[in-house]
Amino acid sequence: MKFKKFLYKFNNRKKFLLIIVLLILALLSTFKFDTFVSASNSSDNLSDLSAGVMGVLDGVNLDEMQNLVDELGNNSIFNVSVRERIESILKGEYSTNYSSMLSAFLGVVFGNIKSVLPFIFTLVAIGLLSNVVGNLKSNTSGVENTTNFIFLSVAILVVLISFKGILGTTNKTLNSILTQMQIVFPILITLLGTIGSVSSISIYNPLVAILSTLVSVVFDKFLYPLFIIIFVLTILGNLTDTIKFDKLNGFLMSTFKWSIGIIFTLFTGFLSIQGITAGKFDSVSIKATKFAMKSYIPIIGSYVSDGMDFFVLGATLVKNSIGLVGVLILIISILSPIIMIIVYKLALQLSSGILQITGNSKICKFLGDCNKILILPIVLIIGVSFMYIITISLIMCTANIL
Repeated sequence: MKFKKFLYKFNNRKKFLLIIVLLILALLSTFKFDTFVSASNSSDNLSDLSAGVMGVLDGVNLDEMQNLVDELGNNSIFNVSVRERIESILKGEYSTNYSSMLSAFLGVVFGNIKSVLPFIFTLVAIGLLSNVVGNLKSNTSGVENTTNFIFLSVAILVVLISFKGILGTTNKTLNSILTQMQIVFPILITLLGTIGSVSSISIYNPLVAILSTLVSVVFDKFLYPLFIIIFVLTILGNLTDTIKFDKLNGFLMSTFKWSIGIIFTLFTGFLSIQGITAGKFDSVSIKATKFAMKSYIPIIGSYVSDGMDFFVLGATLVKNSIGLVGVLILIISILSPIIMIIVYKLALQLSSGILQITGNSKICKFLGDCNKILILPIVLIIGVSFMYIITISLIMCTANIL
């Protein structure tokens, strides 16, 4: 009896150990098999995705974007073609060359400083010469007023010559940004269409048209001439003591600032809300399409749905890479004009400070007034660029939430 119990327990233990061994072997076998399949599938997925991305990129015409880069001239920040830059971003090989960026930035800064030094020396020389002549002249008020008027007129002429270059650069930069919009936005919206973002296209198409209109009409045809009027009134107000334009100039400055603020607030607020909403609608519609493919297309439905995933992902990657390159082109194109205006603004401030020490109040006041209004072209360029970047960023993010 005891032997039977022992034999029964021994058999149960053997069965239990056998079951444990079989389970361990099954788990090990499953783990190895899954790892092999996962690695194989991962490799296949990467190759399929890479092929899909390059296929989408081959269908995009980048000639006009390349022309934009060529117009910028030799620039160490953007020292490759647009196609090569996009491919490097897609492959994850893009890295910022900070030494090249720093050297390019310093080259622009010191180049503008070098060009503005004669401007500073000329203004200071005019102010000092005015003081010397003032000390030598007779005490009659008529001669004093005539002398001050002559030297002030010469200083105004020197500033006018420099402002002519600033006005031309500002206008050229605004037109360049408008050209970039007209080239980059159609490419991004077309890629949105290939992804299936119908709701987003219906919103971004009119918004892009509105942005282009704002730049070409409001900024270029209204705010830019308003800056010129403010500058002219500044000159007239300093030429004569009988007619004052301070209040009118203040009104025009307020109009400029309020116009910029209202445009920014309305455009960015409406664009953000509508862009996010459109992306949500597109997300639902594309997910419904993929579900319908898997459910109602026999046999090959899942394959078609997976192929759609690869295509959508590839088009999204290409779209975002092109958007990023567009932002890089914008930054490079506005960097030099903004630095140039800032350097001239500092030059006017420095000249005004030096002449204040010498006691030449007329020229000092004129240079101080010019220094104040030079913030306006900087606001124009940065404002348009900011709206452009906001629009590109939202278009880049739209398909990312699908």
